[in-house]
Amino acid sequence: MFTNKWKLPVLIIGILSIVALLVTGCGKNDITALAPNGTTSEDGVERNLDNGKDVSRVEGVEARCKAEEEAVEEAICYAQDSNAGSEFEVTSINIADDWAGVSIQEIGVPVEEAVAFVVFLRIESDGKWLVKKAGTSITPEDLPEAPSQIFK
Repeated sequence: MFTNKWKLPVLIIGILSIVALLVTGCGKNDITALAPNGTTSEDGVERNLDNGKDVSRVEGVEARCKAEEEAVEEAICYAQDSNAGSEFEVTSINIADDWAGVSIQEIGVPVEEAVAFVVFLRIESDGKWLVKKAGTSITPEDLPEAPSQIFK
């Protein structure tokens, strides 16, 4: 998949991405205040509480973390394939439904020379992320089937 010269940078970027997810709270957009057992919180999700802990979200958060990691990996691969010899980092990720918007920025160069863009991906039925569009000025009109949340 990768030549030897790419293994270390990809590994480092992957590790940094995972650390960033852990530090910022993986799936933080899904975190809501706990509601009493059997009630619905403001995001419309019914909660099942066990001793005051929201147990209905555990699998969802783990799945979201895995989805984020896979989207990040595919976006970085796309960026590196499109810009041979450059290294990239993820600056933000927005996931909604089966879509992701991953903001990418080149590293190891002066900021004014760095390439930065957003990679828009959709998860296919086989569970793999597919790049739909990438660029600096993509709008919801360019991807009308994508949820608006991924453009924020």
